[in-house]
Amino acid sequence: MSIINDLLEKKKALSPFITLKDGESIKVSKIKSVKSITKSGFNGEETEVLRLVCDIETSEGIVQKNFDNGSKKFLEALNQNGVGLGSSMVITREGEGPKTVYNISEVVNEIK
Repeated sequence: MSIINDLLEKKKALSPFITLKDGESIKVSKIKSVKSITKSGFNGEETEVLRLVCDIETSEGIVQKNFDNGSKKFLEALNQNGVGLGSSMVITREGEGPKTVYNISEVVNEIK
């Protein structure tokens, strides 16, 4: 049903959070803000994660979305690539549940 798929795509585009399926990628056109937040982890305990506030190109135009991740591997990848305010990149999800890994590629950092 096309109408259901269309509505699902619109809801996903307008959601305040980046959500990806296994194997799916998204282009972050600009990181607007980086901050540390506390939220509930997979085990139900509070954990500290990094929140990236990003501009994303969607079917509804440029939308600001949040991406939360606290894995050591993801944080190391950001650090090694010099990702910060103004950077752009592609985020790709691999896996599901607690075995999910988010990889970054095509990083372009803002010249200061």
